Amino acid sequence: MKKVLAFLIAIVVFTFLLSGCSAKYRISYETNGGTKIKNTSVQVDESFVLPTNPEKEGFVFVAWYVDSELTTQFDSDEPLVEDKILYAKWNPILRRVYLQDEDTVLTGFYIKYGETINLSAINIDGYNFLGWYQESTFETNVETVTGTLEDQIIYGKFEDVPYEVPVEGTIDLTALPYFSYFSPTNPVVTITVKGIGVMTLELFPSVAQNTVNNFIQYIQLDFYTNSSFHRVIENFVIQGGTVENTFCPISGEFESNGFTNDLVHSRGVLSMARTKVMDSATSQFFIVHKTYPNLDSNYATFGGLTSGFNVLDFIASITTGTNDNPLKEIVIESITIELNGYVPGIPVCTE
Repeated sequence: MKKVLAFLIAIVVFTFLLSGCSAKYRISYETNGGTKIKNTSVQVDESFVLPTNPEKEGFVFVAWYVDSELTTQFDSDEPLVEDKILYAKWNPILRRVYLQDEDTVLTGFYIKYGETINLSAINIDGYNFLGWYQESTFETNVETVTGTLEDQIIYGKFEDVPYEVPVEGTIDLTALPYFSYFSPTNPVVTITVKGIGVMTLELFPSVAQNTVNNFIQYIQLDFYTNSSFHRVIENFVIQGGTVENTFCPISGEFESNGFTNDLVHSRGVLSMARTKVMDSATSQFFIVHKTYPNLDSNYATFGGLTSGFNVLDFIASITTGTNDNPLKEIVIESITIELNGYVPGIPVCTE
């Protein structure tokens, strides 16, 4: 009898030890609105992989946390000493809302999935805002937008209104920093901006002759008609010219490119735009709105404003969107030239 009892005790002890060696802990998953995940049983010395692909509509999974407040992320490298409840953290998907008129994006913003944002009126110089609509045909008026799984377009309805451009006061040409470059034999350029006004400028062949000749060629070939001031930065520059079908890149006539050019970028100065390539100027030009010494020696100045500073100031203050583009197109109706005896040569191209 004693032998039987001892045998039974040995079996109980062995079973207890065996169960201790194979003890398991349970991991439960609280997905906080995501797809349900089955509990996981993990042995004390067993490695395991956490689920990394739970799903929740409109959200992106971030990580598992050990507390419902989602302050402490779970470390799967630490050994388990007890059962665990893990909590999923999610970030809402961000989608873009584009605000535009019939065919041009005016502005936009990001919105979280499920978030609702009130739409505000938008002020654009030259337009009267009439409301936001779901369709480009302006049938269904909307005042709010809610984040979805896709980008959205909300259409603004506008009507044109005349610009109110301040009248230009008396300009003392002798006070202009570039007055010493004026000459009766310099070519004079007239830029007519639709609905805004007229600017006149003198070109300075004595400063950058090839740049002047290049500019005159574009004018005489009528390349600037119905182009635009497409990049506007107040207190910096207004940039215009055609951006397509350009030709004859020219060498940049400025000091860092080996040319002598001492006309600085003061307010009203005309200069050539270019890419990062020194010899890439073609048709695009800019007029300096506020004196900007950082441009000196790196861009080819070649003329200066003589009238239309009110137009320059007005364009510089125009409402802009992405990439500094005016929200309402600033159209150059024409650029004309009076040569005043100057005979332009054929521009020297780099290609």
